[in-house]
Amino acid sequence: MFSSKKTNSISPKSRWAYRPLMLFSLLWITACQTQTADLPPEQPLIVPISQPNRPNQSTKINSTSPVIQLPETNGQTFILPTQHSSPPANIPPSHQITPSPTADETAVLPPPFQFGWGAQTHHFDHHQEMAAMGMNWVKIQYKWHENSQPRDLLDRIQQAHDRGFKILLAIPGQPYPEQIDYDAYVRFLAGVALLRPAPDAIEVWNEMNIDFEWPVGAIDPERYVLEMLAPAYQAIKRNSPNTLVISGAPAPTGFDNGRNAWADARYITGMAQAGAADYADCIGIHYNAGATSPHTHTGHPAGPFAGWYFLPSLTQYFNTFDRRLPLCITEIGYLTAEDLPDSQLPTNFWWAQETTIDNHAEWLAEAAVLAHQSGIVHLFIIFSADIYHWDNRDPQTGYAIFRPRGNCPACETLGALNLPHTTRQLTPPTVTPTPTSSPTPTPNTADLSTYTWLPQTADISADNPPLAQPVQGTINSQSILSDPKQEFVKIGFHVGPSGDTRGLGDWMKELDQAGIPFMLKSVDSAGPLYEAQTLAQASGTPHTLVYRRSGGPFELPDYTLDPIQAAHEHWDRHVAAFPAELDPSQVWMETINEVDRLQAAWLGHFAAETARLALRDQRRWAAFGWSSGEPELVDWTSPSMVEFLRLASEHPDLIAVALHEYSYVTDSLTEGYPFLIGRFQQLFDVCDQLGLARPTVLITEFGWTYRHIPAPAVAMTHLQSISQLYSSYPEIKGAAIWYLGSGFGEIDQQTRLLFAPLTDFALHTSYQLPPPSSHVPVR
Repeated sequence: MFSSKKTNSISPKSRWAYRPLMLFSLLWITACQTQTADLPPEQPLIVPISQPNRPNQSTKINSTSPVIQLPETNGQTFILPTQHSSPPANIPPSHQITPSPTADETAVLPPPFQFGWGAQTHHFDHHQEMAAMGMNWVKIQYKWHENSQPRDLLDRIQQAHDRGFKILLAIPGQPYPEQIDYDAYVRFLAGVALLRPAPDAIEVWNEMNIDFEWPVGAIDPERYVLEMLAPAYQAIKRNSPNTLVISGAPAPTGFDNGRNAWADARYITGMAQAGAADYADCIGIHYNAGATSPHTHTGHPAGPFAGWYFLPSLTQYFNTFDRRLPLCITEIGYLTAEDLPDSQLPTNFWWAQETTIDNHAEWLAEAAVLAHQSGIVHLFIIFSADIYHWDNRDPQTGYAIFRPRGNCPACETLGALNLPHTTRQLTPPTVTPTPTSSPTPTPNTADLSTYTWLPQTADISADNPPLAQPVQGTINSQSILSDPKQEFVKIGFHVGPSGDTRGLGDWMKELDQAGIPFMLKSVDSAGPLYEAQTLAQASGTPHTLVYRRSGGPFELPDYTLDPIQAAHEHWDRHVAAFPAELDPSQVWMETINEVDRLQAAWLGHFAAETARLALRDQRRWAAFGWSSGEPELVDWTSPSMVEFLRLASEHPDLIAVALHEYSYVTDSLTEGYPFLIGRFQQLFDVCDQLGLARPTVLITEFGWTYRHIPAPAVAMTHLQSISQLYSSYPEIKGAAIWYLGSGFGEIDQQTRLLFAPLTDFALHTSYQLPPPSSHVPVR
């Protein structure tokens, strides 16, 4: 925390830093300005295994409606929304597009729409070839600024129409905006809609869930809908009723820290709840990090995430908006560098290194067929026709269907489809439920391919079978310490210099006298830890104590060095500065804090080497201090990171993983679960898949926000459920509430009010663990 917490941004920034590969990753700019040229790109070691069959869900059966078998689906059946039959068992429920119930006679049908498809370009050099393939749309992206004039776009509209194309204008703002003048932007769209000829479609902004496109710290789907989409829709329709209005497509990502990015699933849920479906003709969606056939739902090199797979992506978006609107795929593409021999894929695009030019051509055609036959896709826009740009962060050329050498393999596969521009009609449901994300199936902890990390309200109540069950009453600490099926309350505190810690000593002494272990983390202040260490030495109670030296060269490793060299220099620096009064056999050293997730492969080498140094010196060391919402699941799977996890699993008393988990709001600790609090489960999932023992985990920062916590009564209500979550996992040794230090408003004075209620809670609450066979990660 400390200096880096004040900004809490991923640096260097990147539009694609929040994609699922980051994933969360990616499409064309991953700001991976790493200094690891000597290290080869690392493949994850986890290879998803086959998707198990799942029981059919109960749905309305209409025996007269045939089930359509799509071409080349390897036996998979895709249920179209106008049909009513049970989902086939070999497609997981969360990956199905749920058939809409038959509308009653009074239902108002949404307007019909016509399937159209095309490609994005900066010019019209290949319009003849595009037309020959059957394309009838072209997309142009224009970055609005406050001096923009609607007439700037008139020539583009006219050129498209003169060549026989309809035109989609995607109109975001300039990169990394500090603020957005909503009124000026809406006035500009109103002026564009007044142009004659008018544009055929306008996409209102772009990727609003990442800070490349939206002000950092202000990402908010409700604000996007109410202050941008709704007034823009009304202005556009007033001036050009026939112009299609498309909601801005979020960046497909699972990364979510509430500040720099929201996971797209959580973001579109917020859009739906804010009423976006009332202010759009079509829901925008991007799909551009695929590395498997669009028929599949497993097998992506980077592992599980709904956004990696085509049909799960469509399902998630269509169902989130209650199946009320069609989808407009305003970017779809497959990256390949196979026919670009002088181009090496950037490290963060390693997942595409096995994608061939034939895959690129075949998968685009397969996706087009699936989109057309789904009956829910209005537009299918390929990224790109002929946009050529390539550097070590931005391999756009690899997406182009018209390749730089003049060949176009996708022209043959796409041109052979002869897709008709069919008119479709969505059938609305008879009852409109509250929009929610697709339900997540109960996961199989042995199969990472089953996971779809969709945001949800956490159900971590006492009756959830995977969780430990609370036992109330005065506890026998010796009995619990000797019984591996019982756990204590694990919620402790994080202290820092000059904070208001009145009551901290009493809290420690009461728990120590009762034989109850506590968690205490301290930064730059050895005094509280020395007091706790002295208590532990006298009582034998195994308290979890963590020390970190912050600031300057102590904060982060030197990413410009070779990671092995950096590990030795950073380790020696911290060992020399470790307080002499603290016992390194009792106190964990946390030497790095809120590291750069984009350096994950480098950090794997660094961490593995540091772990070896800690084992050599017989010191306790906790790695990473990942920010809340980090890292991505794939970041745990590089060979170097897996080597670190192996060392941690083999030496749980000396090597640990340090994580930060915040909800980023004061009215809930489960906001964003399991992306934020609860994200430790991803780490355990990976270890389970690899056959490694789960490592020791220290939640070295935990809580609501950096400057505020709720009043004690509310806070304790939140903490009881989260205590149950953490105590369900023996590998978690404790969670330190942020914060009893200075520099963050009055949070220290708010936090100290929790000493008394947490003491009472810990003295009278223990947990009975579930049987190992049912102890699976919470969803």
